[in-house]
Amino acid sequence: MSVAPATMSTANAPYTTSDGTQLDLGASIEVGIDDNGVYEPGTATITITNHNGDVVATKGAGDIYRFTSAAGHNLKVTLLNRNSMMSINLRNHIVQRMSAVSAGAGSPNFVLGANNSASATAALGGTPIATPTQIAVATPQTAPPINADGPPVNISIPGADRIRKVYPTLVYPMDLSKQDTIKFSMKSNEGSTITSGIGIENIVRRTGTPIQGSVTLPIPGGIQDSNSVNFNEGTINPMEAFLVKASMNLMESGGDLAASIGDIFSEAAKQFKSNTNYGGALKLYLAQEATSTQGLLSRATGAILNPNLELLFNKPTLRDFSFVFRMSPRHEDEADEVKQIIRFFKQGMSVKPTADGTFLKSPHVFDIKYQAYTNEEGPQHKSIGQIKTCALMNCTTNYTPDGSYMTFVDNKRTMTSYELTLQFKELTPINEEDYLNDADLTEIGF
Repeated sequence: MSVAPATMSTANAPYTTSDGTQLDLGASIEVGIDDNGVYEPGTATITITNHNGDVVATKGAGDIYRFTSAAGHNLKVTLLNRNSMMSINLRNHIVQRMSAVSAGAGSPNFVLGANNSASATAALGGTPIATPTQIAVATPQTAPPINADGPPVNISIPGADRIRKVYPTLVYPMDLSKQDTIKFSMKSNEGSTITSGIGIENIVRRTGTPIQGSVTLPIPGGIQDSNSVNFNEGTINPMEAFLVKASMNLMESGGDLAASIGDIFSEAAKQFKSNTNYGGALKLYLAQEATSTQGLLSRATGAILNPNLELLFNKPTLRDFSFVFRMSPRHEDEADEVKQIIRFFKQGMSVKPTADGTFLKSPHVFDIKYQAYTNEEGPQHKSIGQIKTCALMNCTTNYTPDGSYMTFVDNKRTMTSYELTLQFKELTPINEEDYLNDADLTEIGF
C-alpha cells in the first residue's frame, strides 16, 4: 500500500528526433512506494520538459505519451514510436535514474537501495504500440488553406529568337484571280489563362501573335464540315435515386456529406429491407450488390430494378477538316511558289523549342478562311460554313501523284506535280455563342 509517492528527475540530455533534430529534454517521475519501500508496479507517471522547462509530454504507466502545445510535430512522431532511439534512450535514462535514486525522494517510505532496474521497469509498465488513429489524433498536420482566389494562372513561355516569324504572301496559281479562294494564315499558340470560380469564364485562350505571310489557293472539291456532339446512355435505378435525394437533402440542410455518406447508405439499405411490397426482391438486390454477384436479381426473379435508361449529353466534339490540293507548276517562278507553299505548312506545324531546349512550344495554329471574289481581298464566303482556329494535325506531300517519277529539267529538278493533303482540327468546340456573335442570321455560321 502506497503512503506517499516518490519523486525524482533526470538531468536534461540531448535526444534526436526521427528527422535529425536534436532536442534537450528532461524527465520528472512520480511513482508509488509500498510499505517495504519498493516501487509499486504500474504507478509511475512521467513528465517530459524541454530546455526552457516547458512541459511537452506526459505519460502514465502502460500508456502512450500525451502532448502539449509546446511539443513539435517531429517530437510527437518520434516519441509515439516506442522503437525509436529517442524513446528507447529516454526510457533507459529514466530506469537508470529510478534505480540509482538516493534518499530524499519525498516519500517517508522510501528505502535507499530497495529498488533496482526490475522494480523501476515494473513501475513504468509496458509501452503500447500507438495505433494509426492515436498517431493521427496526436500529430495533426495543419494543411494550408485552400484558396482558389487571387490572380489567374497566366504563364507564358518565350520561344527561341530563331523561330521564323515572317513568311511570304504565297498564291497558287500565281495568276489566280476572279474566283473564290481559300486562305491560310498562321499565328503562335500561346495557351490559355486559367481563372477559378463558378459563374465566371474559367479558361480564356490568349491571343496568339500573328505570323506574317499567308497561302491562298483555289477552293478544292469535296469541301465539307461535320458538326457533332457526344451522347451516352445513362441510368439511375431507385436505389441510386434514393442516395442522390438523401445526399441533396443533407447538403441543403448544411450537413457534412463526406462524414455522413455511410449513414446515407445505411438508411437506404434499411428502407429497402423494410419494404414488403415486392417480397424479398429488394433484399435480394442488396445481396447482389453486397456480394458483387452480377445478374442475381434477374436470375432469381426474372426482373431488374428499373434503370430509367436515357440518352444523356456527354461532351462536345472537335471538328476535323481535310483538304487536298494538286499543284503543277508551269514555270520556274511558280515552281518556287509551290515549294514555298509546302514549306509554309510543314515549317508552321513544327514544334518550337525554347532557347535552351528545356521546353518544346506548340506549333503555330492556323486560321482558315473561305473567300468570296471581289476586287479586293475577299470577304468571308457567306454560303460556306466558317472554321475556327485549327491545329494542323497532318501534312502529307505526294511527290508523284501521277504514279511515276517525273521532273522538269531545271536546276532544282522540280517535280512536275505535287499533291498536298492537309488535315486540320479545331482547337475549341462549337457552341451557341459562336452563332450569336454572327450578326447575319441568313448565313450558315459554323
